[in-house]
Amino acid sequence: IGITKGGYKMAERFISEGTATGELIIFDTITKNTHVLNLTAALIYKLYKDNHTVDEIVDTLKEKYPNSPEKDEIKGDVEEILNDLKLQKVVS
Repeated sequence: IGITKGGYKMAERFISEGTATGELIIFDTITKNTHVLNLTAALIYKLYKDNHTVDEIVDTLKEKYPNSPEKDEIKGDVEEILNDLKLQKVVS
């Protein structure tokens, strides 16, 4: 059972912990797999976990990184990261 958000569902079997570098370590208590997200992917995951939509995540990233690409490119990157997390069964 998880939380549905924008076509993705957050799995409840995960434990996540931040590190000093801003990376995020996500441990799957069932499969015992560990996923390490870089700073940007960690921010996307955290915002998504806090029920932000993809568009809200894009806006947050654009504000945080004003010299980043256009919103359409950022949106594609956000969707790619969320799809990768879906393939890894971190979200569904």
